[in-house]
Amino acid sequence: MVQKANGKWRMCVDFTDLNKACPKDHFPLPQIDQLVDSTAGCELLSFLDAYSGYHQISMAKEDEEKTSFITPFGVFCYVKMPFGLITTGNTFQRTVQGALNDQLGNNVEAYIDDIVVKIKTSDSLIDDLRETFDNLRRYCLILNPEKCTFGVPSGKLLGFLVSGRGIEANPEKIKAIKNMKSPTRLKEVQKLTGYMAALSRFVARMGERGQPFFALLKKHDKFVWTQEAEEAFIAVKRYLSNPPVLVAPQPNEELFLYIAATPYSVTIKSQVLADFVANWTMPENRSDSQIDNETWIMAFDGALNSQGVGAGFILTSPSGDQFKHAIHLNFRATNNTAEYEGLLAGIRAATVLGVKRLIVKGDSELVANQVHKDYKCSSPELSKYLAEVRKLEKRFDGIEVRHVYRNDNIEPDDLARRASRREPLEPGNFLDVLTKPSVKEANNEDSLVAPDISSGAIVMRTSTPSIHPRPPMYSMMVLLPALVHDECPRGRVDAHHKFAATIGDEAERAVADIETIDDWQIPLIKFISSDELPEDDAEAEKITRQAKIYCMIDNDLYKKAPNGVLVKCVSFDDGKHLLLDIHEGICGSHVAGRTLVGKAFRQGFFWPIALKDACDMVQRCEAYQFRSKHTKLPVQALQTIPLTWPFSCWGLDILRPFPRGQGGYRFLFMAIDKFTKWIEATPTGEIKANNAIKFIKGIFCRYGLPHRIITDNGSQFICADFQDYCIRLGVKICFASVSHPQFNGQVERANDIVLQGMKTRVYDRLMSHDKKWVEELPSVL
Repeated sequence: MVQKANGKWRMCVDFTDLNKACPKDHFPLPQIDQLVDSTAGCELLSFLDAYSGYHQISMAKEDEEKTSFITPFGVFCYVKMPFGLITTGNTFQRTVQGALNDQLGNNVEAYIDDIVVKIKTSDSLIDDLRETFDNLRRYCLILNPEKCTFGVPSGKLLGFLVSGRGIEANPEKIKAIKNMKSPTRLKEVQKLTGYMAALSRFVARMGERGQPFFALLKKHDKFVWTQEAEEAFIAVKRYLSNPPVLVAPQPNEELFLYIAATPYSVTIKSQVLADFVANWTMPENRSDSQIDNETWIMAFDGALNSQGVGAGFILTSPSGDQFKHAIHLNFRATNNTAEYEGLLAGIRAATVLGVKRLIVKGDSELVANQVHKDYKCSSPELSKYLAEVRKLEKRFDGIEVRHVYRNDNIEPDDLARRASRREPLEPGNFLDVLTKPSVKEANNEDSLVAPDISSGAIVMRTSTPSIHPRPPMYSMMVLLPALVHDECPRGRVDAHHKFAATIGDEAERAVADIETIDDWQIPLIKFISSDELPEDDAEAEKITRQAKIYCMIDNDLYKKAPNGVLVKCVSFDDGKHLLLDIHEGICGSHVAGRTLVGKAFRQGFFWPIALKDACDMVQRCEAYQFRSKHTKLPVQALQTIPLTWPFSCWGLDILRPFPRGQGGYRFLFMAIDKFTKWIEATPTGEIKANNAIKFIKGIFCRYGLPHRIITDNGSQFICADFQDYCIRLGVKICFASVSHPQFNGQVERANDIVLQGMKTRVYDRLMSHDKKWVEELPSVL
C-alpha cells in the first residue's frame, strides 16, 4: 500500500514479470511541451481529473486472471484496469482522446487522466464545460470533484505553471534549488543537475551555466567542490530569483534570434539534425520522378525462438521490384543482435547496388533509437554493430531509419522466423547462414566489392559463411541484368535485376579443408602441442592448471573425465547441435537441462558451457515449458527466523487424536526449541486454552521466558485467554499462515519424529493394548 498526497491509500501490485510478457501498446502520448505551449495564454482554465482513472476501464475477461495476486485471505484478480501495467497510460489516453476527439486542440487538452479546458474568453466558460461534460458522459468517464478546478486564471499543468501571461516555472522547483546548500557529495551534485534539467526551458544557455557541475560528474576520484562550481551555483540561484515567463509567438510578430559563443562543447545534436535536413533537401529544379527513382526502401527484422535465431530483409527499388533475403544465425545471439544483423545485411546489399538514398524500416524501437542517437548504446556487443552502421552510413548521400509497428513489418518478420527455424522459403527468396557475427569480419573496407557493370554481371563476395555451418564457405551473390532502360545513366544498374545465390564447386573445394576451432580450445592446444602460453600471467596460469586434464589424440583435444574415460572436446556450435538432437531428436524426450547435459557427457563429448547451453535450450523449448513438471518456487524471498539464543523461540502444535488412554488423554501438546531442537511433549484430554497455558507455563518455569512462540491458528492459541497470558509475560506470539504448515516446519518435523517413534515402539506392539501409548511417551521422547 502506498499513501497518496491526499492521505488516501493506493494498492500496488508488482507486475514486473507480466509487463515483460505483455505486448506493448504503441498508442502515442501527447508531447508535453507542445501541450503546455498550446494551453498558455488563455483567459481562464479549468483543470479536470478522472476519478481513479485507470479503474474506470474494464479488463478483458481472458486477461483478468493474468492480474492475479496472492493475499493472506486468498487469490484475487482485477476486473478493472489496475495501476502498474505497462499499457495503462496508452490505453487510458486512447479512451480520453476518443471521448474528446472533437475538442482536442481547440478548447481541450488531455494527457492521460489530466484534462484542461481552455477558455479564450470568460463568456464561453459554461458552453465549453457543458460540451466537455457531455462528451465525457457519453464514454461514462467520472471526474474527481476534489481535484477539479473550474474557471481559474492559472494553475499547475504537468509540472508547469500556466496562465494568461504564459508559461512560468514551478515555484516549488525553484525553491528546491534556492534552499539547497552547496553540495558536499557526488549524489548531491546529481540531484542539483536533475533540478536544473527540470527547469531547462527557463534557463538560457543551460549548458554553459551548468558546465562546472557537469565536469564534476565526470570525475571518479575523490569529490571536491571547486570554487568555479560554487560561483556557478550562486549565479544559478541569482538567475532563478527572477525567472522568465515563456509566451507563445503571435502571428506576424517580429522575432529576434540571439547567437552566443561558448568555449565549451556542449552538444552537436542540433547540428547533426541540421546536416541531415540539408542532405535530404532536394533542389527546386529537380522533378518528383527523379527524386523517387533515387530512393530505395529496405525493411528488416530479427527473430529469436526455441528453434534458433534468424534475420531477414527486403530491399525494394523505386520501380517496386523486391529482393528478399533470409539469414540463419548459427551462433549465440540475442534478439537485438538478430535485428542488427538484418539491418547490416540490408545496408550492405544496398551499398553494393550503388544506392545513394535509402529509407530503412524496422519494428525494433531499440535499434531505431540507437541509430537515431536518441538512446545510448551501453552494450559492448551492440556497440560493435552500431559502429558498423555508422561506417556504412558514409556510403550514402542520405539514409533514414524509421521505427514502424510490427503489423507494418509482416514480410521481414516472416522471413526472419523462417530463417530461425530453417523452414523452406518461397521461390526467389534466398537463405544464408552465419556462423560468426558479421561485425568481426565486416570492419575491412574491402569486404564489399564494387559493382562492375561492364562484365554483364555483378558479383558481391561477402564474408558470411553460407549453406553449411561447418566448415565456413564463401557465399557468392550474382546479380544478373534483365533489362536496362535507355534513360538510365551509364554505370547504373536498373532495379529489374534479380539476385541468384550459388556456390561454386571450386570455391567449396578451396575452403572445404578449413576447419575452425573455437577460442576456448586454441590456448589448450597450443600449450599441449608446443608449450605456448598467453602473454597474460593470470591467463597463462589458468591454462597451465587446466591442461593437466586434457590431452591430444590425432590432432583432437580430449578431456580426462573423473572416472578416467576420455571425452572428446567439441565446439560450441557442435555442442548445440548435439543437445538439439538429444532433446528433440528421434529418441528425444524433452528432458530438463541437467539431465540433457548429462546425456551429452555420457555420449563422450565435452564443452565448457554445456550446462548453460542446455538450460537455454530447455527454456526456449515450448513443449517442455508447457508439459513438464516444474519445481515450485516461492513467490517472494523467504524470511529467515532469527535465532540468537537457546530457548528464545519455541514452536507449538497439537498432535492428532490418539485412542483414549489412561487418564482420558487423547491429544498431545508438542513444542520444540528452534535453537537447540529440544522437544517437549505433554498429553492432554481436551484442546482448551487452559490446557495450552498449563503446557507452556511448565516450559517457561524450566527454561525461562522466551522472546517469541510460533503457533498455528488453532482456537486454543488465538483465544483471548492464551494471548493475554503471553502478553502479560512479554512473550510475542507469531501465527503461521493459514493452510501453510511450512511456516512452522520444525515443530511439524518434531511431530513426524514422535509419530515414527510411536509406530515403531508402541503402535505395532499395542494393537490390542493401544490405550497404553501415554505410558510409552517418555520412552519415545
